[in-house]
Amino acid sequence: MTLVEGFVMKRLGVVLSAVAMAAGMAVMGGSAAADRGSIEWRDGSGKWHVIKNPDGCMSTPGGVALNNKTTRTVLLYTDARCKGSVVYTIEAGKSVPPPPVHFESISV
Repeated sequence: MTLVEGFVMKRLGVVLSAVAMAAGMAVMGGSAAADRGSIEWRDGSGKWHVIKNPDGCMSTPGGVALNNKTTRTVLLYTDARCKGSVVYTIEAGKSVPPPPVHFESISV
């Protein structure tokens, strides 16, 4: 093998290693982002709803109870589209009630 061929082979190995590392990091990052847990919330008529992998503002019309099964904090709002006042803040892994609450939307 000539000196030039050896140099090209070495550079190719470095490039392929970098590509493999980047692909592995993308897969790991994608898995973590895709699996955010779930939120269970109950409306005023007693029906439970599940939001899988919640992100951003979500509608919860007539909400009265919530189980936060995510790793993030959830905010409960008095009005739709995450407007109005924050009624309650629920830390990761916590639930509400008590106290009794009424909410129309949530954000994660």
